[in-house]
Amino acid sequence: MRIATTLLIPAALMIGASCSSSTSAAPKPAAAPAPTAVAPAAGAPAAAGGRGAAPPPLTLEQRTARADSITAARAVYVKQVMASIAGKENLPAGEVFKNIQLMKSVPAGQLVTVMDQGIGRGTGKGCNDCHITTDWASDTLARKKTARTMMGIVNDINMTLLPKMGPGRGGAPRTIQCLTCHRGGQAGRNVTIP
Repeated sequence: MRIATTLLIPAALMIGASCSSSTSAAPKPAAAPAPTAVAPAAGAPAAAGGRGAAPPPLTLEQRTARADSITAARAVYVKQVMASIAGKENLPAGEVFKNIQLMKSVPAGQLVTVMDQGIGRGTGKGCNDCHITTDWASDTLARKKTARTMMGIVNDINMTLLPKMGPGRGGAPRTIQCLTCHRGGQAGRNVTIP
């Protein structure tokens, strides 16, 4: 339990500092003591990769608290963006925002909602994971490019592959979204089909 506490508290401080919308520099948290390495028991194999054992999984309460803080941080950015486009929510996103490469014809307000509820909630990430929040148009972060690629993959699956399966329950078209694979977490579930 000591290792989990050592790893989670600095992470929570860094997340809080990175989600701040303040323009002043946030104070740096005190350095956490380095976790002590535990040697494997006699006869037990060493952990793969030479990096020691993986940290213990987060408890339900820890996962919930992390998701709540990310959701709250996204809500702050959504409120700021919606205020900045007030009166233009129904115009196409390509006319309202700079550097829109996908979903150009979607109303700007709807794009913000999709980014928050669809992509953010689906991947369990905050706005600042893909965007420079002081320059939304920037393509500096690699995750933004990855997200665009993933959106193209989702679109291809929804438009070309799933229609071949016929309608889903209740006759509605079958679709996938970020949440289908990511389930609110960083990486999709790797599945190998033999």
